[in-house]
Amino acid sequence: MPSMRFVYNLLMEKKFKIFVSWFLKELYGSLAYGYDIVAFVVSFGNWNYWTYQIKKFLNHEDKILEVGIGTGILHKNLINKKYQIYGCDLSEKMIKISSRRLKDKGPKILRTNNINLPFKNRSFTKIIATFPSEYIFSEDFLNEAQRLLKFGGELIVLLSVSFVKNDLISLLYRNLYKITGQSLSKLDSERVIRDLFGSNLDIKLIWEPYKNVELCFVTLKSK
Repeated sequence: MPSMRFVYNLLMEKKFKIFVSWFLKELYGSLAYGYDIVAFVVSFGNWNYWTYQIKKFLNHEDKILEVGIGTGILHKNLINKKYQIYGCDLSEKMIKISSRRLKDKGPKILRTNNINLPFKNRSFTKIIATFPSEYIFSEDFLNEAQRLLKFGGELIVLLSVSFVKNDLISLLYRNLYKITGQSLSKLDSERVIRDLFGSNLDIKLIWEPYKNVELCFVTLKSK
């Protein structure tokens, strides 16, 4: 029979996960204006540097769609580097924040869901997403990505971050990121990717070292 302490810890863990789930959802809604601050804190100030590493997979000849543009920091950086990039997000608050940040730079970003995107078939060579929510694993989104990508094009997702050091701070953040789903071991990542995306897709799992972490990128090639 489980002890009262075990039951208490289990309940507290569930309550904490519920709170984290609610908090993450509100970061795209009523708390959106605090998103950049939260991202800065939980990444030791490295969040924007982490997301910018996706540039390694892009070429200036690419026509790029960023789904889940968020507050637009990555989008603005890529526009400043002369990438041809379009963006969309479901959150009205995020669109307002990113539009204000981008002003008249680049094509207009769109508020839309991620399964009925207003672009023609085979419009893009790359579709990118950084630390996306669960929509990225849905069959509807994957079908939409296949529709939008040119033959041989790629969906590139910065999926998670793994803390490789064993100091106290890294251990603390490693456990926190496990709860939010943004930190997985290499073995867990490979299993999760196969389970969520399926084994019949052309998938690559790529780990990129950056300072004291490793960034997990997933690429899916259009057929």
